[in-house]
Amino acid sequence: MSLVKCKKIAVDCIKNDPVDKRAGGADILGYDFFVDEKETEMLVGVIKNTIEELKLPLMGINVLEDEVYSLTEDKVWRKERIIECIIAESEVIKAEAEHQAFYRK
Repeated sequence: MSLVKCKKIAVDCIKNDPVDKRAGGADILGYDFFVDEKETEMLVGVIKNTIEELKLPLMGINVLEDEVYSLTEDKVWRKERIIECIIAESEVIKAEAEHQAFYRK
């Protein structure tokens, strides 16, 4: 079994609701992708474009440069899988953004 050298891309979209955080939810809603280190730059562009097309909030995208992960091929995120994941979770992020905007009025 061969291993792929990977980088982690952390995508922060929106701060989570304080009530959800107290119930054990994440501080920030977003995505984490472990990608082939040779594809990192290209996939950051894919992520940015997909988020922009879906009109999702975006706080930032960080590539954890100091860490390299050795993962089996089935654990490595590829372009199509990343796009599918962002689309699948986009409604949750949009709903949280709308929820927060409603209570800021």
